[in-house]
Amino acid sequence: MNTRKRIVVIGATGHVGRAVVSALASDDVVGVGRHSTPSVDVTDPSSVERLFAGLGAVDAVVTALGTAPFRPLAELTRDDYLAALTGKVMTQLDVVRIAAPDAIPEAATRLREFLAAGRHGTM
Repeated sequence: MNTRKRIVVIGATGHVGRAVVSALASDDVVGVGRHSTPSVDVTDPSSVERLFAGLGAVDAVVTALGTAPFRPLAELTRDDYLAALTGKVMTQLDVVRIAAPDAIPEAATRLREFLAAGRHGTM
């Protein structure tokens, strides 16, 4: 009986993404990012749609991605908060919204957000 799960890791080449891929080595992991094959740009919903249309059914999706400004609190502006909301939250919500109906028909969408240490700035 094959118990390997097909898991998409978006952000697979970042610090946290590489650790996730390594931890899931016993499964069938599809690691993707902006410069991988297949590739995805999570800031572009049509790119996410193309990714999942091309992958077919998967058992889980892991997101290890996102950008946010990192500065002392007193220096952050409203635009910084909006950029963080877009870069960390909206991109992941788009992944769930797009992946859930078609790519994961018989499994619950599993969204895991892994945050890098603040000093890295982006993932």
